[in-house]
Amino acid sequence: MQKIDLMTIEKTNETNSIFRIIEIKHLKSKVDITSASEQLEYYINWALEDIGGHLKGAKKFNIKPILLVFTKKFNSIPNDVVEKINNLKDISFEPEIWEIDFEGKTNKIL
Repeated sequence: MQKIDLMTIEKTNETNSIFRIIEIKHLKSKVDITSASEQLEYYINWALEDIGGHLKGAKKFNIKPILLVFTKKFNSIPNDVVEKINNLKDISFEPEIWEIDFEGKTNKIL
């Protein structure tokens, strides 16, 4: 939990933005995928203007956590990980989980 893998900021109008915090995992890597929800929660709290205050304008309604998993086969993410990522909706906006296979095909889990 040292750094955010990828972050995008989309300016939707003069005063509003969407902050996407993206955690990238590979199911065969040394880093356990079960830590992804804790990492994303940490980054959300770091960003929130009323808690961490590191991103001006970052609120529960405009921080979107995304777990991006590179995998050999789809639907290989454990159910408990999906549930934990889904529970991030309590502190953020519509969490997502995406799988990408080695051919570049995508599968949205959440």
